[in-house]
Amino acid sequence: MPSSVVRALLESRRGELWIGTNAGLLRLLDGQFTAYTTLDGLTHNLVNALAETEDGAIWVGTAGGGLDRLRDGAFTHYSTREGLSGDVVTALQAGQDGSVWVGTTKGLNRINGERVDSYSTADGLANGRVQALCGDGAGGVWVGTERGLHHLRDGNLKLYTKRDG
Repeated sequence: MPSSVVRALLESRRGELWIGTNAGLLRLLDGQFTAYTTLDGLTHNLVNALAETEDGAIWVGTAGGGLDRLRDGAFTHYSTREGLSGDVVTALQAGQDGSVWVGTTKGLNRINGERVDSYSTADGLANGRVQALCGDGAGGVWVGTERGLHHLRDGNLKLYTKRDG
């Protein structure tokens, strides 16, 4: 392993264990490690978050390089240039429809195909720094920020704080 600092874990549908570290991405399959770093096309070696979509793509959230999608051995990159709210990805959640939700230090994003939609404090997020994401089973997403819990479904964003119990 290139680093003992493990920041993210994901077991894929194919039984691979994906490991995000401070020094890149690892895949463990049948006792063999395969490393992916910036030398292999990863945009940044510090990996914060991992997710897998229905098509088998592995999504890699980095701390400074934005988001990488690994599919069929090739990386596709998403950053602020493609509409992502920020390049420090803090959380990922695969959607039921093949989309992926992306939390950054500057907001929430949804990537569906090549389309990137962003949500920020201007859209009702209490805080732009997304800390956690969880799908709700009905096409929506729960969003944890430094100022509360949000629920986003069908374009409606609701905030829950300590005042709500």
